[in-house]
Parts: sequence; C-alpha cells; structure tokens
Amino acid sequence: MKLGILVTGDTTGELNAKYGSFTSMFIDLFEQQGVDLTYLAYDLREGQFPYNINECDAWLITGSEHGVYDKLPWMQPLEAMIREIIAAELPLIGICFGHQIMASAMGAMVEKSDKGWGLGHATYQVCGKGAVKEVVINAMHQDQVISMPEQAELLLTSEFCPYAGFTYGPKVLSIQAHPEFMNEYTLEQLLELKGKLFPERETKIAFDGLMPPKKNLDTDIVAGWMLSALSA
Repeated sequence: MKLGILVTGDTTGELNAKYGSFTSMFIDLFEQQGVDLTYLAYDLREGQFPYNINECDAWLITGSEHGVYDKLPWMQPLEAMIREIIAAELPLIGICFGHQIMASAMGAMVEKSDKGWGLGHATYQVCGKGAVKEVVINAMHQDQVISMPEQAELLLTSEFCPYAGFTYGPKVLSIQAHPEFMNEYTLEQLLELKGKLFPERETKIAFDGLMPPKKNLDTDIVAGWMLSALSA
C-alpha cells in the first residue's frame, strides 16, 4: 500500500534533528506495528499537492502550527481534496490539525478554544460498544472542533475536548490528539515552548503528568484503529 502523507506542519531545529519529522514519526508508528508501507510525503505548505487522489492508495493529514481559521492559500484546496477522498471512499486519516480541517471540510465549526491548551497525557472515552472504553494519548492543541461534521460518528470524547475523534465510515478516521508523539518528544516540546507558546500553568500540569508514575500510552490501540481504516 502506498500512503500519501499530506504535510501541513513539522518539527523544527533540535527536535527535528533528535526525533525526526512528523512524517518519520508516523512511519515509526506504523513500523512498530509490523506493517510495511510505501510512503510519499507532500508538503502542502509549499504547494506540493498530488496530481489526483489516486496517486496513492490512502492518505494521512499531519498536525500543524496553523489553525483552520488562518485560511492560508493551501487550506481551501486541501478541504476540496478531503471531500473528494471521502466521496471516492478512499482511506483517510487526520491527526490534530488534520482532524480539524477534515471536520471543517465536512461542515463543522473549528475555533480557538477558551478552555486553553490541551497538553500532555489526555484521557478520552471511546464511543461505541467495543471492548476498549478509554484511551490515553499525548495531546498538544488549543483549537477544537465544536460541532459534528456531516457523515461523521463520534469516536472519542472528553470533558475538555468533546469532539476528540470521528469516523466517517470504516475507511476514514480523525483524532485530535497525537498517537505519533511519544513521551520523550512531548516532554522536550513542552520544555522548549514553556512560557513562549504554552502557558506556565498548563505546561507544569502536563509535565507532571508525564513524570513517573505515569499512565501508559495507548499507542498500539490507536495505531491499530488507524491501520484498520487504511486497510478497510
């Protein structure tokens, strides 16, 4: 399977050198599940859009430092591409900003939340009748989806982030948090941006939550959901 990664943001500086790009984080995530995929990365910020949606077998939209409301030149074409992919019933995954812009493309509202930043370990209730009732994933966001998109079913929810995950049929999945962010990267990102982008109070709470004894991340569970969507 050829997975097209639609890059809308990335790591920078020393964090990039130490932990790699968002693209490499997703590759590592899937390789840890024993899955061998072929990857093509498209930096949408540089106008690197695929020729058509059949250029890859499946698609993934990364996180970003931007918000949907920034309305940058590449965002409207991306929303059109999202609708085209969903209509064609091709597999599609959106993470963080990817989750938000997919919801926006399907008619939902996205805004900078007055609840502030969601940072570090986040616990989400899993909707539906499956055996898994909740998952813990690293989060790093201030924007939130605030209404249900068309064709979506709620997958994940929490008091802080009610619309934290959606499915749009068996092949399309979006999640607000970051299953590709391991604890070590999250800690260093928090330290780098503490007092600059992330408020001191939220950063300290998140940092304390990442210190022993800490909850185990449910990376394997969420990665399994993602791979199920890609192979559906």
